[in-house]
Amino acid sequence: MKSMRHLGSWLLIALFVACASALSAQGAETGLEKPNAEAAKKEGNVVVYGTTILGDMTRLNQLFNQKFPYIKVDYFRSTGKSLLEKILNETRARRFNADIYQISGMQMWMLGQRQLLLRYASSERAAVNEGGKDKEGYWTALYSNTYATAYNSRLVAPHDIPRSYQDLLTPKWKGKMALEDEAYEWLGSMIQMMGREKALQLMRELSKQELRIQAATGLSLQLLCAGEFSLDVANRINQIEGVKEKGCPADWVGIEPLTQRPPVAIAIAKSAPHPSAAKVYIDFMLSRETQQFMSSTLKRESSRTDVDPPIKRLKGARIWKSDWDQIFRDYDDLARQYREVFKLP
Repeated sequence: MKSMRHLGSWLLIALFVACASALSAQGAETGLEKPNAEAAKKEGNVVVYGTTILGDMTRLNQLFNQKFPYIKVDYFRSTGKSLLEKILNETRARRFNADIYQISGMQMWMLGQRQLLLRYASSERAAVNEGGKDKEGYWTALYSNTYATAYNSRLVAPHDIPRSYQDLLTPKWKGKMALEDEAYEWLGSMIQMMGREKALQLMRELSKQELRIQAATGLSLQLLCAGEFSLDVANRINQIEGVKEKGCPADWVGIEPLTQRPPVAIAIAKSAPHPSAAKVYIDFMLSRETQQFMSSTLKRESSRTDVDPPIKRLKGARIWKSDWDQIFRDYDDLARQYREVFKLP
């Protein structure tokens, strides 16, 4: 009963958050004042809890220390769900260690809903796309990952590359496609973009194609490279480009408007012990200079409108701006529908 375990875990987390919210009242109420350089220097430290891989964060923190040598950065990395549980456990125990949360999707949304974030509207937010920030000024997107349909270029002839979702429904692809087993946010974006009935009908038709359901997008790409199937319906472009650079016969096609995964966002912890240093750090991470480095060197899709995407083919592409707040509110229902349509346990 995988779906029940999955939904049950989120209910347990929600219960933890509800308990944690009662303990989160201490600390500054708005945090809207500008960063104070002298205060940040006196604090001398900033603690970041994040999900971004350690190698990328090491390079970013080295750049930060070149500009702000008087602020030491301590970075703790974990997966989204594990990191959320750590934050909630520490909050319940009134141990306020983190200054910055740099996490994705529902985790940031849940923290915001339970008032565990400090409001800080960085001046750099003005350049961030509207879908990449909340209206109240609590969190701001750093980068996103866009979905596309991956294909094995040895198995798929140029004239057979699907150009629409209807192309995926042709008999030639039956038994030759893969799909992630928990792409619930993708379903939510498709429903917003196409309308509920049309999107669910598309999913029902896809389910008749004998899809290979995979537990992770990375594993799915490995199997695609090995020729186990021809297409992967919704994988991350940055991952596809990554295996392509390593010699995999993979490429991708974008069916516009493209959809994205929830952005990796940054926010200040409500009871941050180093709030001034945290504001300096957020301004740095959202700055055009840092975002350009993230795009050109780390191949991350910047949230800023004045930074070109890391992949030229994405420049000018139509990308759907999902209403993440609504998708996360509907998350349990999306999970249920997804598992029912694709006949998952």
